[in-house]
Amino acid sequence: MKKLEGKIISYSETHRNVWFFADGIYSMYGDMAPMKELRDLLNKYENFHVYIDDAHGMSWTGENGKGFVLSQTELHPRMVLSTSLGKAFGSIGGVLVCNNPSLKKMIKSCGNAFIFSSPVPPSVIGASIASADIHVSSEITELQSSLIDRINFFKELALSLGLPILGKGNTPIFFIPSGNPDTCFKISKRMMDRGFYQSSAVYPSIPYNCAGVRFTITNWLEMNDIEDMLRTLSVERQKVLNEEGMSETDIKRNFKGIDYHLKIEHA
Repeated sequence: MKKLEGKIISYSETHRNVWFFADGIYSMYGDMAPMKELRDLLNKYENFHVYIDDAHGMSWTGENGKGFVLSQTELHPRMVLSTSLGKAFGSIGGVLVCNNPSLKKMIKSCGNAFIFSSPVPPSVIGASIASADIHVSSEITELQSSLIDRINFFKELALSLGLPILGKGNTPIFFIPSGNPDTCFKISKRMMDRGFYQSSAVYPSIPYNCAGVRFTITNWLEMNDIEDMLRTLSVERQKVLNEEGMSETDIKRNFKGIDYHLKIEHA
């Protein structure tokens, strides 16, 4: 945040407005944007603007599923919030929210999606309405609670099995560091051979030696599904690392400055 504030001050000397673009929940490690600190900067600098994408924070958290960003701060007049009707919302499309009438008018007048667009398919409209009905009912709270139980179960079991987790593990996104692309692909192949599918996060999406097996937890997964997968992963991952002569210390060295957990902190 100190570096960001320095940039605001520096760019203000040569530019009328300074924009900061960020994710509310980042898609690789599940780390969270510091919304309270960003709000403080918005209140402090009148030429500072924030565009924040909360696609990965939508629905599963916040009152009525309003998402991570709006659960942390109010919508500032100089903040533009984009989010997704895909992912946890369960439909297709996106949403752009702003608290500035003149900016809203400019977006509607000049935005390509408003000028050149095709009709939304009836099936998408139906799915969106059905999901919205869930969001304004008590069912959303039950679904969020069920998901949190699965998130906590995944985190605690993974760490008890000696599987490292990046970040704080408080979102449905989990990233288990697995060396370089070759070792990560070998782990994923072994898991697929055992009947489990997950995504491999590798270069160029992330640095070359910071590959990892990435999971997104949903309510479709039962607790026994999560347990079977993690117990299998702990065995297959260790086999690959042994074959490659790679230690946990070797892997951790490439994740400096990122929370790297190998044990349950509250235990």
